[in-house]
Amino acid sequence: MKNTVRLNFEFPREHYPFLKMLCAKKGQSLKNFASELLIREVEEYEDHQLAKKADVRLGEMKDSDLIDFNGRHATGRMGRSQINTPIDNRLSGQVLSRTT
Repeated sequence: MKNTVRLNFEFPREHYPFLKMLCAKKGQSLKNFASELLIREVEEYEDHQLAKKADVRLGEMKDSDLIDFNGRHATGRMGRSQINTPIDNRLSGQVLSRTT
């Protein structure tokens, strides 16, 4: 049994020549280019969903549950807005940094 499925979809005629030129410039087949792009988008979506779920869990934690890197209980919360997450940087268009 093959470990792949066949995708078949319509693509706008006016964009097709540009897509072919882009693939030629990258030295990739249309199939490889589209496959890599779609897989990357799915993975980034999954990462974003996981980050959202982690954000909810972090918000549900009590301060006494948080431990800093030295093994002591943390005195304050570190929200996701203080953590550098690549998917958030791409989606928000801003650079976030971790503060301690």
